[in-house]
Amino acid sequence: MVTLPDKTKEIFYITLPDLKIQGLLSFAPYVELDKTTYIISNTGYLATIDYSGKGWVSGHKNSFTATLSKEKEPLYKVSGQWTGESTYTSINNPAQKNVPFWNAKSNNPNHVVVAPVDRQTSWESRIVWKKVAEAIDQNDVETAGRYKSAIEIGQRKMREEEQQKGETWKPRFFKWVEQDQTASELKAKLAALTGTGNGNGTVGSWVFDPDEEDAKAIESGELFGGV
Repeated sequence: MVTLPDKTKEIFYITLPDLKIQGLLSFAPYVELDKTTYIISNTGYLATIDYSGKGWVSGHKNSFTATLSKEKEPLYKVSGQWTGESTYTSINNPAQKNVPFWNAKSNNPNHVVVAPVDRQTSWESRIVWKKVAEAIDQNDVETAGRYKSAIEIGQRKMREEEQQKGETWKPRFFKWVEQDQTASELKAKLAALTGTGNGNGTVGSWVFDPDEEDAKAIESGELFGGV
């Protein structure tokens, strides 16, 4: 969900592309996005993104062609390489043709920023997997596997103890919603606009739902803050 400048809350339903491994014959394998993915919003916009890669004769790796529409009316076309340069063309304005859209090579990616490890709690992933990560950095596969197994065995033991007590594990920050009304409506609308997929049925989703104490800690910056 994104809050727009006019305070409108724009919610998106996104389908995922297929993945395939290229470059096996040249002994330089890499992951390539494939086929088509869609992004539809509750404000009526629809992005259709077609992925393609380098073929035997022509084409470039990580290529895509996208169309942005409002309902069924095309507005823009974007094409290029998602790891390189891309341009856009306005459907309704001939003067806007092949305008630079994005250059991945001149825009450094935004990395996830978290609190230092010594300020994290014992259940955060960088603490839990710290010894596994250190072993991998040292190319010590045996030690990494041993620590990984210890984590997995510990988790299985906790689940067994919960079953014996008749308890159900509850996520701290998220809850599962069996029927996400907005997502279900967007799924049906996507099927109607594109003629693909099944618009019937409901869509479930995980919803961020901290309790009152955690909500106050998040708001004050005590939790997830100071990074």
